[in-house]
Amino acid sequence: MILASGFSVVIPTRNRADTLAYAVESVLNQSYSNFEIIISDNNSKDSTPDLVRSFEDPRIKYFRSNQDLPMVKSFEFAISHVTRDWMCLIGDDDALLPDALKKAAHIFTTTNLPAICTQTAIYYWPGIFQLEHGLLAISLQNSFEVRSTSKMIPNVMNGLSPYCELPMLYTGSFVQTSIVNSLKDLSPHCLFYHSMTPDVYSSLSISHIIDAYAYTTDIYAIAGLSGKSNGANYIQSDATKNLSSITKDFFSVPGIQSHPSLPLNSNSVPIQSMHFFVYETYLQLPASVKALSAYTADPTRQLQIILAKSRRFNRVETLQMVHAYCHLHSVSPSRIINPLVLLLRLRFRLSLAFSRLVTLGYRFHVGPSSSNDINNILDAVSLIGSIRALRPSPLLCFFSQIKRVFLMSSSSRAFISNVRQLR
Repeated sequence: MILASGFSVVIPTRNRADTLAYAVESVLNQSYSNFEIIISDNNSKDSTPDLVRSFEDPRIKYFRSNQDLPMVKSFEFAISHVTRDWMCLIGDDDALLPDALKKAAHIFTTTNLPAICTQTAIYYWPGIFQLEHGLLAISLQNSFEVRSTSKMIPNVMNGLSPYCELPMLYTGSFVQTSIVNSLKDLSPHCLFYHSMTPDVYSSLSISHIIDAYAYTTDIYAIAGLSGKSNGANYIQSDATKNLSSITKDFFSVPGIQSHPSLPLNSNSVPIQSMHFFVYETYLQLPASVKALSAYTADPTRQLQIILAKSRRFNRVETLQMVHAYCHLHSVSPSRIINPLVLLLRLRFRLSLAFSRLVTLGYRFHVGPSSSNDINNILDAVSLIGSIRALRPSPLLCFFSQIKRVFLMSSSSRAFISNVRQLR
């Protein structure tokens, strides 16, 4: 296929017309005009088709599956309709800032780099994590660098950097479509996705095929967490007792089974560990893709990292998973569970504490309160413009974080703390 110039903005959706409307509006409000919006509807039963028709905009292309698809297959269906040189994918409860595509196009044309990764703001929709009002968290840093994947892949696999600092097909990243097509050509059945977690998988697979990418802490997009978000429901669920219906549906028909070498918990779902998903994704990479990188993961070290990154709320099930792994692979538990885990845990905690300390004066929070009511993600988009114009001092940023803590209930604080810890 000969690709046209400009961007394909892909929005996979399923039964979320209430948040989809704002996601689409945020793309239509772009200052850069050369784009198409691909709305890929996973057989929604709500008003999604009527909503899409109501926009009456020729830049919107609507595709609907004829059956319910697992999320990873829904994403595969969505990206199959891309027709432009550059692409990005956002969730149906996320948003792009007005200059996002313009800034991304400038980086692509001036650097010739194949991918861009940006830091995202986070918007907690009202109702999520027991929040009565919306909450916005934004970083005011604005740095730019060219990163080497030969350095970043080991950083992520060794637990030193989050996977979202790699370019991926999800909110905040932009990729040359030819890169995605090349990965399809290298993969069985010409499919892009080979893991149940499409965002994590895309970050590792894309990073294996490119040498360098642009990374900026400037905010191009807002990642939304809403009541129907798969990730948010997974975090809210008690991993051993109280899985939400959305989490049950996601893992009951994952589309791609978890890698058999990593045991699941008693509910047959993965443990609540982000590094579990990072390593599981690495295992699922086709051999032809792994061969593109000099990095090779050591299974023992990966299990130690998973264990070292566990927290109080998920430590028991993590230990159970490690023991099950040892039994499955006839490995002595002492080979994994040893003092090195404690050293790794100390290293990760010190690294996290240092990172938070360094960015303390750049993080600005608004909400959750009726006086700062952020009813939807477009309100959050507008608010970011106001915050940038205000240019808050480091002291004001610090006080905004203290204020946010006092405005939240203890349960809301616990949920949001779990979000940060899992990353």
